[in-house]
Amino acid sequence: MSVKADRGAEGESLYRRLVWLTLLRIAVVTVLLAAAAAAVLRSDAEDLGRVEQVLYGLILATYAASLGYLFVLRKTKRIKDRFAFVQITGDVLIAACLVYLTGGPESIVAFMFPLTVVSAAVVLYRRGAIVAAVLSSILLAVVTVGLNAKLLPPPSPSLVPASMPLGRLAFVLLAHISAIFLAAALASYLAEQVRSARERLTLREHDYLALEILHESIVRSVASGIVTSDRFGRITYVNPAAERLGGLSSRAAVGEPVEKHFPVLAGRLQSDVPVERFEAEHATPSGEQRRLAMTLAPLVDRETRNHGWVVSFEDLTSIRAMEEAIRRSERLAAVGGMAAGLAHELRNPLASMTGSIQLLAENSVFEDDDRRLMSIVLREADRLDGLVTDFLRFARPAPLQACDIDVAEIVGSALQLFRNDPTKRHVALEERIDRPLSMHGDAGQLGQVLWNLLANASEALSEDGRITVEATRKEKGAIVLSVEDSGEGISSEDLPRVFDPFFTTKERGSGLGLATVHSIIQAHCGSIAVESRRGVGTKFIISFPGSVGTQPAA
Repeated sequence: MSVKADRGAEGESLYRRLVWLTLLRIAVVTVLLAAAAAAVLRSDAEDLGRVEQVLYGLILATYAASLGYLFVLRKTKRIKDRFAFVQITGDVLIAACLVYLTGGPESIVAFMFPLTVVSAAVVLYRRGAIVAAVLSSILLAVVTVGLNAKLLPPPSPSLVPASMPLGRLAFVLLAHISAIFLAAALASYLAEQVRSARERLTLREHDYLALEILHESIVRSVASGIVTSDRFGRITYVNPAAERLGGLSSRAAVGEPVEKHFPVLAGRLQSDVPVERFEAEHATPSGEQRRLAMTLAPLVDRETRNHGWVVSFEDLTSIRAMEEAIRRSERLAAVGGMAAGLAHELRNPLASMTGSIQLLAENSVFEDDDRRLMSIVLREADRLDGLVTDFLRFARPAPLQACDIDVAEIVGSALQLFRNDPTKRHVALEERIDRPLSMHGDAGQLGQVLWNLLANASEALSEDGRITVEATRKEKGAIVLSVEDSGEGISSEDLPRVFDPFFTTKERGSGLGLATVHSIIQAHCGSIAVESRRGVGTKFIISFPGSVGTQPAA
């Protein structure tokens, strides 16, 4: 804690102590004032003796001074020590006046001096006790010696204290002064102990507050979502990462069952369950599916009593998608490397077979049925040759002819060709294209990508289907191209395999169209993703980074 903060805290403490001391003085003086007022009401003011009149005036003055102190305290909280010393001096003077008015050293209110010392110790600790003790001793000696030596007038003609021998006078003074300093010693010791305990308590409070702030900052700053619940399974805390990853609202979720927001935890909140780690699918309130790595642990104290649970989780959606992309790339590379050689080996005997069938078809000895069979063989051979050609294009794509291109122009040309195709006139096209969208890439291959996606989308549509094409510039110069249709969608079982070679749901499809698209996008250092819901439609999303390289992806 800084010195400035220490002074501020001490000033605030001194302010509170002075307020309480002033209020206590007002209460005591109010009682005395009420008693004096009662005495005035029972007798005429003229009948009051000199002592009673002076005492009554002293009470009024003390009352007025206390109200003045309270007024000053209310006006400002920046109280200095000298203001406290003023009050202490005033209290000692009041005690001296009371002792003087009631008989000097043998007064029944001589205890006011030690009481003043105690109150000074409460306000200013050891310094206040010493100052009050010194002032009290000096004033007590002045009153005692002055009355005994007739240097001070007696308080009233009827109250003239008898002169004491010098020895007795010294003994009385020594006894009272010893009592005053003994009270100062005890009160200052206790006050210092209280101050030390208060400082230690304040330091502990600051340490606890700093530790609490540190813990809260750590929990709020970690990237993992953290949700805590009580032993009844009601949510007690949600950190910002949990709000973001789980789609929660801390204000709305606190107090609700944790299983309501995380159904996967149903049946897992058992008091005897140890720390449990697992992965689960989680649907956010917005409908987004996320793969979460969750850790469930009981909240126990030192006596191993369960007070609730803490659930921490991380979003593995992108990591699992990356792993799936790597596995897909490995599968494609393995299939492509093996099948490329096989395709070349198939092409040579296929050409020989096709040539032989053509020569045989020219022979006039065959009947019409035989020629019809030969035409079927030739047609299927051409189809097989086309399949081998497509596969070779997929397995060994042509090198990129990269240059500066405008993606918006490529998309516009592909959409124009699509509109002019008579077989696609049943499709309604919508386009949202930012212009210009320049990048470095192969215009021919990107056009092939877009045409394949448009063809697949049109085949998935009914008579009144719709295709939406978007091309936009995102943060850091990235280009995002999407093709969305309103068809039947792809089933969740087939969705992970749409980019695998030879996988198709069409009756006569080769299953290489989307695999080729994936290969071209990878060669442009981009990425492609697919989103689909059964009965709603399918959306392919292609992303190119801000600076697209021209080297094929590994």
